[in-house]
Amino acid sequence: MRAILLSVGSRGDVEPYCVLTKELLQRGIQVDLFVQRNLQYLCTPFVGQSCFQLHTFPFDSDDFYKVTKTSLSLSRSNTLHLPDSRMIHVAKVAAIIGELVLPCLSQVLQSIDDPKRSSNCILVTSAFTRPLALLVTHERENIPVILLHLQPLLPNRIVPSYRTSRSGFVHACIHTQASSSETALSGLDCEESYWKIEHSLEECFLKTQTQTTHDQVFSGKKSPPSWETLKEMLTGKAKHVWVVNAYSN
Repeated sequence: MRAILLSVGSRGDVEPYCVLTKELLQRGIQVDLFVQRNLQYLCTPFVGQSCFQLHTFPFDSDDFYKVTKTSLSLSRSNTLHLPDSRMIHVAKVAAIIGELVLPCLSQVLQSIDDPKRSSNCILVTSAFTRPLALLVTHERENIPVILLHLQPLLPNRIVPSYRTSRSGFVHACIHTQASSSETALSGLDCEESYWKIEHSLEECFLKTQTQTTHDQVFSGKKSPPSWETLKEMLTGKAKHVWVVNAYSN
């Protein structure tokens, strides 16, 4: 068994994946951990272990600011993509995913297909690498994916963005409790603002980049997942995709 962990973001995004790596290694599970190059030092304790493989994404945190600055300038000149202020946040997220993360699809597939490692794999992905992981499982249905969300990829009325409303985010973590997974899923499904910005991310900002990346890597095969398929994945209705919303204050 092999777990391929994909983490992009701040130190606070990577550290939980390092803890997960430690626990999986202790259970004898092979781990491939993907992190951006400026945070690979967090993985030092695992380097050298026979069951561990470190992979470095070819970008760092400084690149986030470069691509988001450019994207924000373009988005502000196109009011169609900015129906409200939240779309600015969506544009930044899409820039990081489209310009930095999706081009790494081939790198992740090379790891999955490594003949020296176990072929029995599962992908565990953070929010920013989620579209990449969903492309993989859409094309290769034998590879399950766990979406491990440490906070929502996009802000909504239930859980706002930590960066723009720190007190609101912490309040949501403390006071919003679902009695069951079904309650949590139905709550998201009824949250119009959540799906409004998810749809904008996938269909307005990322669709062209996703299609281009998909065609370059999976040429001649089926099309990328439709919005309806993505929504099934994000609500836990796809048989190869599990969603874990691990929000914490």
